[in-house]
Amino acid sequence: MKITFFFSASAMLLRVVATKDEPSLADALKSLMADRSGIRTLGRDGVLRRLNNARDAVTDYVQLSATQIAEFTERYSPATREIWAGVDGRAVTDESQLWHVPDDILPINPTAMTPKPKTSMLEVSALDCRKYACETPEECQHEYNCAECDHYYECVGGPTGCLSATRCDDTL
Repeated sequence: MKITFFFSASAMLLRVVATKDEPSLADALKSLMADRSGIRTLGRDGVLRRLNNARDAVTDYVQLSATQIAEFTERYSPATREIWAGVDGRAVTDESQLWHVPDDILPINPTAMTPKPKTSMLEVSALDCRKYACETPEECQHEYNCAECDHYYECVGGPTGCLSATRCDDTL
């Protein structure tokens, strides 16, 4: 019994120390390239990648811890969050995997996009950014007063019933 308590207390202490030394999600997001062109996408491997506007190349990435992933996905449905259960992006060490565009991201032709009419900032100031579909961060920033254009998954009935989408987000 004393040995079990010792191991449990040791594991808890290690978890606290590891969490204390790990950067916050905000710091991890800030470490992504300052250029906000393209979209962010959290891969199923726990690596948050910034893709170029054409979505055919990774321009920067950050490997998120399980704690950071949980915080990043807290607004997703429980079924969607199951995708990242037990995932730690820091375990990805293969350079080619880190710089690989996830297979569920389809490239786009940014020159073929047509601009939408501008919306007044006053009209959108109290709105949730996630309800707006997007193609580029500029669209989110200028039309909806949102910070980013993120790729995310919407799941109903578990990970096999997931759809891939891009939405505006107010998270830096």
